[in-house]
Amino acid sequence: MLLKEYLKEYNSYHILIEDELDILIIYHLLTKRNANIMLKVGWQEKIGDKSSYTRMDRVYVDVLLKPLATYLSHNLKSIRITGQVLRSSYTDLIGKKLGSDVNVNDTIWIITDEDLSTFFNKRRERVGLGILILDITGYLVASISDHIHILLEKYIPYSDLQGSGLSEDIEEIRYLLSKMRREGAYILGGFNTGVKFLVKKFAKYVDKVIYGDFNPDLSGILSLLKSKEIKELPNKYVKIVHLYDEVINKDRFKKVVYGYDEVDKAVRYGMVYEIIVLKSLILKKLDLIELIYNAYKNCINVEIVEIDDSIGRYISSLGGIIGFKY
Repeated sequence: MLLKEYLKEYNSYHILIEDELDILIIYHLLTKRNANIMLKVGWQEKIGDKSSYTRMDRVYVDVLLKPLATYLSHNLKSIRITGQVLRSSYTDLIGKKLGSDVNVNDTIWIITDEDLSTFFNKRRERVGLGILILDITGYLVASISDHIHILLEKYIPYSDLQGSGLSEDIEEIRYLLSKMRREGAYILGGFNTGVKFLVKKFAKYVDKVIYGDFNPDLSGILSLLKSKEIKELPNKYVKIVHLYDEVINKDRFKKVVYGYDEVDKAVRYGMVYEIIVLKSLILKKLDLIELIYNAYKNCINVEIVEIDDSIGRYISSLGGIIGFKY
């Protein structure tokens, strides 16, 4: 069941923060409506007396927070929230006061229901895949569950990789892989044979290493998910891969442009022969109507899909619109 369907069960809704306008919407909801907010926070607990204590590993848990103070950053890109924990998947946090920053591209939920126990149980059961692709041209880190989320990507020339070109990025990559693993993800490493000398730097952060020709982009993710070694994963992770079977098994998804700006440019210059658009996006973004009209005028095939199938989920993770290049 998708996350949005969980929330429907509780007559609730979620908002994906993508730009400054959405930050202002969230700020308005929190300050004007007295809404409770559910978000993921990092928690680290001190153990022992003040003179000598140890720290637990940092864990990320879901909390339902009753805001006590809310501040909007001067650049309109984040909100600082201090509040009391009403519910949490980590029960020791209930009743405590804590603060958290909500940034652009975070996902949060404004909860209108009181009974959320089933919701938190289901959230604890959610698992996903973590992806690290390391190629002779750079790297990519992504997470996959009911959507694909690219967390980090960078182009690095092979000559730099052989030297110290990756040294500044290693800790950030390790941090993201560790974070996903703590949240229950199984980490897949797709490595080009030309970078075998770098595998040992990530060995303890990756659950399964697969060698092949994986580009550090979306086509590389699809190629990795199509590898025969995927069948060897624990069943609960294989089920996640099956969500994208229709996408994985079609070669046309290997050469795509995505996002409104890139697809609009590709349509205007005749670089694509087909586009696929999420129906829900058309209702939100009126500019799409002109883009679709231009596609028809240029004899480009247009397909409109719903979000409740594998192609819809894939396109949703790419901004709701993709185009296939010649």
